Amino acid sequence: MKEEGKSSGTEADDSHSTLYFSNCYRNGRFTHPDLDARQV
Repeated sequence: MKEEGKSSGTEADDSHSTLYFSNCYRNGRFTHPDLDARQV
């Protein structure tokens, strides 16, 4: 779960993601889809 105050990722419609940070999720896509949760 995302912590309050951290930079939010964005969904495809440019709304803010409530689940993911901007360093791993932008424009509705994962920035590094080849990595799993342990590697991020």
